Amino acid sequence: MKSSDCYAFDATDGILLDPVRRVNLDTEGNWVFREKANINPEKSGHLLGRIMIGKVPNEVTYAEIHGLLGAIPLPQKSALPEQNCVTWTRAVICKFQVNDLVEEFDLDRFMDESLAFADQRLQSSESTPASINYTGRRI
Repeated sequence: MKSSDCYAFDATDGILLDPVRRVNLDTEGNWVFREKANINPEKSGHLLGRIMIGKVPNEVTYAEIHGLLGAIPLPQKSALPEQNCVTWTRAVICKFQVNDLVEEFDLDRFMDESLAFADQRLQSSESTPASINYTGRRI
């Protein structure tokens, strides 16, 4: 996998660090949509594991993916029921399923299995596979 083929997207209410002054730019903890291009997931200190839920067709552009993700509302702090990065991720998967970018599957079951996978990776990353293929396709 070439790093020029890899992009990272997320929604966070964590620290938004100014790279020059090294101070938090978001003192209120607002939710923001972040993107990074040309990343190497193997060297990221943030990657716990990978779950393949689909393959993006070659004709789908970065701009199209960015547009779909950017259109998903960010979590609201005071919302009931609570909104967070998990609810945002669920919305992403639904949006991608509707647009045929990921496989169709039971989302509740997937979320349960994904959290169990994350727990296993945290407890014993050496004995737990680093990747899971949730599709019928080759990784």
